[in-house]
Amino acid sequence: MTDISPKFELHWDKRSRNAQVNNLNHKNALTVTWRNLDGYIKIEETARALTVIIGHPILGDRIDVAGTLDLLANNRDPKDINGQFLVVDFNKKSASLRVINDRFTSFPVYFADFHDQFILSISYQDLAKALEAKRLLKISSKHCYEYILLQRLVGTKTLDTTSQYLPSATKLEISERGTVSQQYWTPSFAKVKRTTKQAGRELAELFKGSIKRITSDKKRYGLMLSAGHDSRTIAMAAKEKFKCFTVAYSDNLEVRLARQIAEQSGHDHHFIKLSADHLTKTAQEAARLCSGMYSIDNAFFFGLENEISPHVDVLLHGHGIDYMFQGMYIPSNCLSLFDRPTFIKSVKPLGENLADFFLENIGYRLKYIDRSEYLLPEYMSIAYDDVRQSVADAFSEAPEDCNTPEDQWEFMIVNGLSRHYSWPNIGSKMSLAQVRTPSFDNDILNFYLSLPANQRVTAKVLRAAQLYLDRKTALIATANFGFPAAESPIQKTMRLIIRKIIRDITGNDSFAAPELSDRTWPDRDTHLCMQAGYKSLVHDAVNSTVMEETLPQFNWPKIRAIATESFHRPQGHAGFLISLVSLNLFLRNIV
Repeated sequence: MTDISPKFELHWDKRSRNAQVNNLNHKNALTVTWRNLDGYIKIEETARALTVIIGHPILGDRIDVAGTLDLLANNRDPKDINGQFLVVDFNKKSASLRVINDRFTSFPVYFADFHDQFILSISYQDLAKALEAKRLLKISSKHCYEYILLQRLVGTKTLDTTSQYLPSATKLEISERGTVSQQYWTPSFAKVKRTTKQAGRELAELFKGSIKRITSDKKRYGLMLSAGHDSRTIAMAAKEKFKCFTVAYSDNLEVRLARQIAEQSGHDHHFIKLSADHLTKTAQEAARLCSGMYSIDNAFFFGLENEISPHVDVLLHGHGIDYMFQGMYIPSNCLSLFDRPTFIKSVKPLGENLADFFLENIGYRLKYIDRSEYLLPEYMSIAYDDVRQSVADAFSEAPEDCNTPEDQWEFMIVNGLSRHYSWPNIGSKMSLAQVRTPSFDNDILNFYLSLPANQRVTAKVLRAAQLYLDRKTALIATANFGFPAAESPIQKTMRLIIRKIIRDITGNDSFAAPELSDRTWPDRDTHLCMQAGYKSLVHDAVNSTVMEETLPQFNWPKIRAIATESFHRPQGHAGFLISLVSLNLFLRNIV
């Protein structure tokens, strides 16, 4: 299979002052190689420096690569740059290297720094291969278990003991004096008091401004559109007419509602039907992107180049709106009726021990399987304690103005957004076109940080923004529950009660919530039962000698029994098994 994932890799022999581009065979030099970054990358070489810019840096109200190059040449403050970018600047005269990323870690950076050489890549798999070739790679079983338990890594660690992940808004400088890492911007968690209506209008205008900026270069723009809240907000805020794409396994409720949203918002709509074995066919490419640190089924958008790439140059999407403005990661208490959760929520007080509370409450942690089902008894406490300490260490990295536990919790959310389990959604879209994320905007980030949790936990401000932008589109139903998106929690709860009463009286199952087959993503457990190719990937992972050596704390005979049971009927264990597949494919790829 042709590798379509973006690649950017830098090797620097610190003993040399030479710079070469696209020449891996040049010895004693800094070498830069890339692929699949058409439209993303700008390289400028002057007497002073070799400068690489990836992404779409924004100055003022427009994308401005030339202005960013001038800013760097004059050593001005990078906090003035908005948007999604990564800068690598090699000063020929001083033989020093600067690496600067944005506030969103839009392009994840992994690096290894040695006495005489420096290696950097936006693909962890590529970096791991380079380290393995130098016999410097040592995979950590502790880090691998953290990924499986949390479905991501926290802090700056990678799966090995040598390399690191570059945090948000960081300026990394490497010279003969050593390596210095400094954050050029730190988030402010000070809250601003606004009415919901005021905040909704402000957010709506911020999205209009962000979209205007990232569409300032007059290209062909597309939007990945679902029937949820996030991408519909982008569709409503956009003045440009977009080509909207919705992918699903059938022309289901998600597709029909997305089509309605696009038409109401004045955009074109295209439905892309996925084959039943889509996830199996794209598993190898997904594994390259995920590099053993994310589950491969989150890299959902590979294999769609023929349907999307000929029609658009730039692809927008709604990523980030859910955890910024829908309270996705805010611990909450939910009112229940008839032993079922409703839409009425309140913010849950944080526990005294943040690390323990995080492990027990963060929404993306591994669920539906107890540690006793896959860990050896003698490792139960040790393995969990290692992850708890790792999370505690990550909390301790919060800046000094994180004055409350709530501030520290928010810091864990915003620090390194490309560490989130869902980042492969963005990464896989990069195989289709240039990806731009409207929520990855400095003003929107600052606004999010200024909102109290009680204005976000039930998407209060987001719903107000949607009603301000386009009331008719805002009240089109979502495919999650079949209720109008911008209705209040009380209104949706009343609809929930009425639907249940009618269903109970009539016995008519059509008065039920939409099923998972009405959405884009398949149910993991059902999909595993139905797809022979996926079963084969799981079988390989649970019978891998390399996996047993990497994770000696796991009870592999028990895990193989879990896999066999999961092949025949849903057990709730597919998330765990797919995590193992991701790690296994990565380990196979690096040797």
